Amino acid sequence: MITLDTKEADTDGMWSAGSPTKLTIVHPGLYLVTATVSFAVNATGIRYAAIFLNGASLATIVNMTSSASFGTTIQVTTTQVLKATDYLEVNAYQNSGGALNTAAPTWIVAAALSA
Repeated sequence: MITLDTKEADTDGMWSAGSPTKLTIVHPGLYLVTATVSFAVNATGIRYAAIFLNGASLATIVNMTSSASFGTTIQVTTTQVLKATDYLEVNAYQNSGGALNTAAPTWIVAAALSA
């Protein structure tokens, strides 16, 4: 799982430095969840990103295109009914044959769309 190291807005207090890979749901409801992961420039292999709910995969995307000219950005989106204490994580994978940096994921978690 990718560690979240910064936040720009967290009106529900879903992120904690004590559990930096997780966003923990505070209010139950229907949520729109988007995670964006950016990989460094590398032309070899595939890139993968997934949103996990309580340790199980929810939404996955594989990007078969990599480039020697620019990095690869993957966005994963899902709509889920979530309950208080559920937690979300993002996982990323690449198989370029060596270490490849990622930028910390950007999360967009819509406030509960319904209770």
